[in-house]
Amino acid sequence: LMPSDITGTLMPERGPDGQTDLRFRPGPIFHQLLIADEINRATPKTQAAMLEAMAEYQVTVLGETHNLRRERSVMLDGAVRKVRPPFMVMATQNPIDQEGTHDLPEAQSDRFMFKILMRMPDSAILARIVRKELTGAASSRSAAEPDPAAVARLQRAALAVRSLALPGAVLAQILNMV
Repeated sequence: LMPSDITGTLMPERGPDGQTDLRFRPGPIFHQLLIADEINRATPKTQAAMLEAMAEYQVTVLGETHNLRRERSVMLDGAVRKVRPPFMVMATQNPIDQEGTHDLPEAQSDRFMFKILMRMPDSAILARIVRKELTGAASSRSAAEPDPAAVARLQRAALAVRSLALPGAVLAQILNMV
């Protein structure tokens, strides 16, 4: 996995005049939710590109910086509001003792809110998983449609949280705990 596989790269594109120019094609990191499978199998350079995105909400491709969270105008409660889309990374990681894995830099590990350690399921649970897969029961769920009212409530809540004032004493206590 190369950094350009996630950040994007310049691709040749023919214009209406017949000329071929290089245009930036954004990679998957430009989505609001990135699922990074086996993140510690990525090379240190690729991990550095991920860290830039997670820490600074931007990526640098061939010397040019691209913002991941451009402010957008949305209509909310009858008013136009400026909002930044969310950006989250969910990742899986292999045990560090496996061949081909790299340690995640502490700066990158710190960007994740939490870590869930998964143990190998016992044989009874594995048997249930296999049975569900064989019968098709595991994939028979239908995808739920998003509720527009729920999305609007979530957007209002996010705006309300952003408008809260953080007293200095509370900030000092948070920093003291960290």
